[in-house]
This record gives sequence, C-alpha cells and structure tokens, in this order.
Amino acid sequence: MSEAAVNGVAVPGWFGKLPNVGDFASRRLPDGFVQGWDRWLQHGLASARGELGERWLAAYLVAPIRRFWLAPGLLGDSSWAGLLMPSVDRVGRHFPLTVAQPAQSLAAALAARDWYRALDAVARRVLDVDFTIDDLEHALASLAMPVGDAADASTRQLADRLLGNGDGNASSLWWCDDADEPAQFLRFDAMPPASAFASMLGATR
Repeated sequence: MSEAAVNGVAVPGWFGKLPNVGDFASRRLPDGFVQGWDRWLQHGLASARGELGERWLAAYLVAPIRRFWLAPGLLGDSSWAGLLMPSVDRVGRHFPLTVAQPAQSLAAALAARDWYRALDAVARRVLDVDFTIDDLEHALASLAMPVGDAADASTRQLADRLLGNGDGNASSLWWCDDADEPAQFLRFDAMPPASAFASMLGATR
C-alpha cells in the first residue's frame, strides 16, 4: 500500500484495461461507480462500433484523452474528476482506462490544471507494455487532487457558464488539453448518451 493511502490522503483510483494486464483491473473506485461507469462505456462503445463500422478501431486508437467532471448524483453522492483514455489489454481487447477521484466543484476541477496534466502524463505511460500495475500505483500515489478551491474569478465565471449558472445540477463536462487552442467543452445534462461516443472519439471531425 502506498504511503499516501496509509496516511489517509485520497489517491486517484482507476478502472479498465492496461497493455501489461490480461483483463479488466481496478483500484480504489467504489463498486457503484465502476458498475455504472462500465455499463455506460459498454453502451457507448457498442454504439460507436455500430456507427463507425470498419472505421471504429482506427478512430478509437487515435481518440483524444478526455478529461471530465461529473456532478454529484450521476455516479454516487460525490462529484468526480478524472480522465478517460483509449487502451487495450495484453491479448488485444480494446477498452478505455479511466482514472478518477472524488472531486469538489467544477470551478475547483477547472483550476486543477497541473493535476490533470500529471494524470495525463501517467496515463500515457500505461501504454508501454512494460508499465505494470505496481508502476501505475507508484505513479498515482503522489497525485491526489488538490484540496480546496483555487479557482480565480475567470475560472468561476467559466464554470457558471458551463453549468448554466446553477441549472446544470446533473451535468457532466468533458474536454481535452490542447496547448495551442482554448479547451472545447462538451456538456451533457447527464452522462453522455451512447449516440455521442463516435463524436467523442473524434471520428466526425
């Protein structure tokens, strides 16, 4: 067990497939989250496969890493922040890797840019077939989401606009990191519908 876990510091959990592992694996995410998240992913991936046909795998393999924030009530009482990345297991079965942690407000999540960038860097290392579960656990042990709300006024205003000034109580927000362009946010009133998965993979751009 990591020192962070021993000391009671929240460490991001994860669920999905890793190239170094032969099947699904997860750590530190509650069953309710994993079960709901897995159902949502399975429906969305099936929809994207049906829509894209032969283009499915090519789109999946180059899909962007999506950062997300989920409002309380979508998958449990907590809000959640994390990322979703295309991945594959050791025997070639494709399924995303999710890294997530209970979060605070959307404004606080948007202000945690360095945290998201650090998660992104760790997730990309997972694609190395020699990167083990122990390696992932060690890398995540120091990546607890910052405690407290460090959002400045402009970030709070952005969060208010994205949530409809408080009307988006069950919203989920999704975006990508692009150093050359402002983030393009996708907002859904709940979890993204299965029909949105093809566009989230970037296949319709």
